[in-house]
Amino acid sequence: MKKNLANFITSIRLVGAICLLFTETLSKPFFIIYVISGITDALDGFVARKLNIVSDFGRKLDSVSDLLFSGIMLIKIFPILLAKTPSYIPILIYIAVGIRALCYIFVGIRFKKFSSRHTIYNKIITGMMFFLPFMTLTDYLTPYCLAILAVGFYSNFDEIMYIRKRLSE
Repeated sequence: MKKNLANFITSIRLVGAICLLFTETLSKPFFIIYVISGITDALDGFVARKLNIVSDFGRKLDSVSDLLFSGIMLIKIFPILLAKTPSYIPILIYIAVGIRALCYIFVGIRFKKFSSRHTIYNKIITGMMFFLPFMTLTDYLTPYCLAILAVGFYSNFDEIMYIRKRLSE
C-alpha cells in the first residue's frame, strides 16, 4: 500500500480532471473537485519524496495527469478568457501552449520518450494556473493572465535551451 500511495494520489487528480470535464464551469461542484485535484498535484510528489517511493512510472503518471488536468482546464476556462479578456490574451495562450506542445513532440521524436521537466518555472505556472478559475471572478483577470504568460514564455525559453543543451551533448 505504502509504495503506491503517491500514485494513488496522482490518480485522484486524473479522475478529478475527467470529472471536471462533465461539471458546470465555476459551479460549486466544479470548485470542490478542482481544489481537491489541485491539492493532489501538490501532495503526490511530496509524499513520494517523503516516503522515498519516487518511481519512473510515478513521474510519467504525474506528467500525464498534469497534461490532462491542464488540457481540461483549458477547455473549461478558455471560453471565459475569450469573453473576459482582450483578444490578444487567447492568441498569446495559443502561442505559449503551441511552443510547449512542439517541445514535447520534438523530445518525443528525437529522444523517443515522453519528457516533461519539473523546473521551478513550471511549478510557479502550476501555482498561478491553480488560481486562474478564481481570478475569472475578479477584475484582475487580464493582468493575471499576462503574469502567467510571462512566466510561461520564460519557461518555454528555458525548456528550449535545455533541449538545445541535450542535443549538443
